[in-house]
Amino acid sequence: MTARQPVVVLACGYSGAARIQRLLARSPALACTSGTGLLPACAQAAAAWRQVDNRAGPLSSLAVSSIRAMASSMISIILAEVGKPRWCEVCFSPPSVGEAFLELYPQTQFLCLHRSCPDVVRAGLDANPGAGHAAIAAYWAERTESLLRFREAHPDACRQVRYEDLAGRPVQEARETFAFLGLGEPAPVLAGEEADDPLAGVPLPASHLPIPLADRINELQGRLGYPPIF
Repeated sequence: MTARQPVVVLACGYSGAARIQRLLARSPALACTSGTGLLPACAQAAAAWRQVDNRAGPLSSLAVSSIRAMASSMISIILAEVGKPRWCEVCFSPPSVGEAFLELYPQTQFLCLHRSCPDVVRAGLDANPGAGHAAIAAYWAERTESLLRFREAHPDACRQVRYEDLAGRPVQEARETFAFLGLGEPAPVLAGEEADDPLAGVPLPASHLPIPLADRINELQGRLGYPPIF
C-alpha cells in the first residue's frame, strides 16, 4: 500500500453519502472531498487521448503520464491544504468514471455506496417535491446496476457499503471499512453525532411505478439484500 493510495466513494444522489464522508473524515490519513469533478475530468481527458491516439484499448503511456500530471497536481494541493497523506473523494458521477481513474491509479480503492430504493426515492422527493416517483426510481435502478457491474468487474478494488449498515451498526461497519482501506481503528462515534434518518424504512408506493421498472427494482433490491418493494 502506498501513502497516496486514493480512496473513492461511488454513490448516487440521495444515498446518504454525507454519513460515510463523516466516517472517513475521522481518519487522520484521509483528506476527504466531495464532487470536485476530478474523476469526470480524468475520464474526459482519457476519451480525448483515445481520439488523438486513434486507439480504443488501454491508454498509451504518454496519455497516462499526461493525465496523471494534471490529476496529481490537484490531489497534491488538496493533501497539502489539510496535511494528510491520502485523498478520499465522494463521487456522484456514473461509475464508468472509475474505470478511467483506475487505469491511471491502479491501487485506488473504491467504496460502492448503496441505499434502498424506497429511501432514495423519498429523499429525492423531499429535496425535489416536483419530481416523480418513477423518474427517481429509474435513476436509482440505472445507477445501482452500473455500480454493481463496476464492483463485479473489480472485486479486489471494491467494497460494498450499505447506508443502512452505516446507520444500523456503525461501529462494526466503521471497523470493516477501515480494515479494507488499511486504516487504523476508527475514532468512536460521539453521542448524537449520527442521528437516525427519519426516511429509513418508509415504503415506496409500487402502484406509482410501471410494472417492468418495479420488477427491475425488486431484482436489484434482492441482490443488495433489501426486501422487495411489494
